[in-house]
Amino acid sequence: MTVNELKNLLEQMADEGYGDREVLFAYQANYPLQDHIAGGWVPGHVAYMDDEPVDESVVYLVSGGQVDDMPYGPSRAFSEATESL
Repeated sequence: MTVNELKNLLEQMADEGYGDREVLFAYQANYPLQDHIAGGWVPGHVAYMDDEPVDESVVYLVSGGQVDDMPYGPSRAFSEATESL
């Protein structure tokens, strides 16, 4: 999914009346977990001290940690996910 596809998906959800809802990230379909989203990162042309390889053709959404009171995500989210536009 590209940034523009994600933007369109979120705009569609906002237009459907869900704009004030918190966004969580669900992952691992067979053992579903959910995380808060802390922010995003766009790799740039900077020197990395540890020579860590970085794919500069992507952007990253960064985990804010598991949801403390409910770390398990709904498995239904995977079967009913809205496809990218």
